[in-house]
Amino acid sequence: MAKYVCDYDQLNSIAESLHKIGGDLADNISTYASDMTTGLSSWNGTAKKTFLTKCDTQVELATAKANETIALGDFIKGAVDEIQKTDQELAQLTI
Repeated sequence: MAKYVCDYDQLNSIAESLHKIGGDLADNISTYASDMTTGLSSWNGTAKKTFLTKCDTQVELATAKANETIALGDFIKGAVDEIQKTDQELAQLTI
């Protein structure tokens, strides 16, 4: 019978990295969006409104991607936990 090996430590490390990267991205996106809004405080008229609308759209898209990265890290962590749990349960069986 074939034996499959899962490197739990490596996968957990990847999950943690993805979670951290997503969190850092979300923080940076928020900071840059705030800085851009502050920088536009002296602007008036259509140019300001158009820029802010486009900026808000891009911030939403970027934030969604950062949240997807966090969710992927969480998913991998959960999958690793379940695989490890199942592996331990199977190891205890005597056939």
